[in-house]
Amino acid sequence: MIVIDGIYYAAALAGAGFLVAGWRGPGSPRPLWLLAAFCLYFFRDPDRSIPAGPVAVAPADGKVVAVNPKAPPSTASASS
Repeated sequence: MIVIDGIYYAAALAGAGFLVAGWRGPGSPRPLWLLAAFCLYFFRDPDRSIPAGPVAVAPADGKVVAVNPKAPPSTASASS
């Protein structure tokens, strides 16, 4: 699966590559086509499975390395 925005970006870059290919020759649009391929890679949305049990799940393709408990903020206000 790919996020729809990534498809739009990739299609625009690939289309620009085809225009450049017609204008400058077949070797010129390679950077645009590489960027289009990178957009498809970057905006991928794979199905993820969340493991059972008391775990912390990272919001992206990362790993939670530490969870440090902190004291709640004080709700007492200073009176003037």
